[in-house]
Amino acid sequence: MIELACPDTCGYLISAREHAKAREGEIISRQFAEMGIKFNPNRVHMTLGIAVDEAVIAIQRESYKDIDDTEILAAIENAIKNIETAGTGLIYEHKEASRRVQELSQKIRTHLDEVAAKFPPETRPRSLDVVESLKLIGNLVRAHVRSGEDKRTYLRYIAMFHAWTEEQSGDRPRIVLA
Repeated sequence: MIELACPDTCGYLISAREHAKAREGEIISRQFAEMGIKFNPNRVHMTLGIAVDEAVIAIQRESYKDIDDTEILAAIENAIKNIETAGTGLIYEHKEASRRVQELSQKIRTHLDEVAAKFPPETRPRSLDVVESLKLIGNLVRAHVRSGEDKRTYLRYIAMFHAWTEEQSGDRPRIVLA
């Protein structure tokens, strides 16, 4: 295996991202068709989806290098339960048995709150919009889990589109060619 430090402008990285997008489209189409789900995100869903991806990447890079798609899915499902419960007016926190999943769920909700607060008040996502976005992302992750290829295909896919900061990467290379 060869490790390379690869900037965002690297031809290999650009090519890998294009290939990953095409492969992602195939996975989504096949799995969503089997699950009977239509994929039709809007601007709010896309913005909130990116926020969830950023929270996942942050936890993976900062705390849990070996986190997998099933844990991501469990965290998203926990976040949905907590947001829906909060919407009823109850003050209750659904806890996960796994500390890793619980931390990721909290990070997702915190990040979503921060992103939603940046919207102008008249277009700020409602909790229903946030839940819909989380369900959409949950379905994406579920499609990866159901594909049965690997336990980290969704994580690897989103990681390609989130550059490492200098303090995260240090002097270590980030691209591995086999």
